[in-house]
Amino acid sequence: PLIEVVHGVQFKPLNLSIIDPGRFYKRISDRYPQVQAREPLAPVREAFGPASFMHSVRFQMAQAAEMPRAWFISHDNARIVQLQRDRLLYNWRLVDQGAPYPRYPAMLEEFSRLYDELNTYAVAADLGTTSPDQVELTYISHFFPRDDSAEAPNPASILRIWNDTLGPEWSSPIEDVNFNVRYHIMGSNAAPIGRIYASLTTLLSSDGKRLLQLELTARGTPEAADWAGVTGFLELAHEQIVRCFLGITTPAAHAAWRRR
Repeated sequence: PLIEVVHGVQFKPLNLSIIDPGRFYKRISDRYPQVQAREPLAPVREAFGPASFMHSVRFQMAQAAEMPRAWFISHDNARIVQLQRDRLLYNWRLVDQGAPYPRYPAMLEEFSRLYDELNTYAVAADLGTTSPDQVELTYISHFFPRDDSAEAPNPASILRIWNDTLGPEWSSPIEDVNFNVRYHIMGSNAAPIGRIYASLTTLLSSDGKRLLQLELTARGTPEAADWAGVTGFLELAHEQIVRCFLGITTPAAHAAWRRR
């Protein structure tokens, strides 16, 4: 049921002007020929301590309308490069049912290539250098009903941590689900360096059926503000997401993933 994977890195803002995304596009246009403009993402940083109990720290981006986020899309629409002043993201999304998912090493290899291309362009254009301060990895999966039912699967069939045992006072069926939980990612010094966010929500498919979307995002601070630090955190994030998925989901969900 995997439908999207996102690799991302946030860095100290580059001195991008409105024309720089177009110039960078020329370097990758053979692989990503389609172009779109989107609203920029606000900067985010994982914070720890009492003040961060409910939320990560997010910052408002000034004059967002003057500097949109550029999307560069592959020929088959399955891969997307996202670029803004302080962010580079690389997405794979399921476009054709049955299309193979590019495994983690292949995704990381292309993300590394894109990061190097961006850094090379930024240095050549005197825009500064990328200095990573946050890294993220996201996996999104969809779980559909097993039959022709228009109802979404029971959350208890997906998550071990969901208990659907109800008292005799209530028997109304679930209409929608919005469930969120977060976990610490611990660093080598036994202190938290990031978080895993797990969310389960109800969506409506194009044919009117309800489905459940499970999103797992690992985000945090690299140990070093360079590509080695980015790679190190992504490796840890990938391991933690796999372990989190296996730990919080049911054997039925594992079977849906065709785990062997």
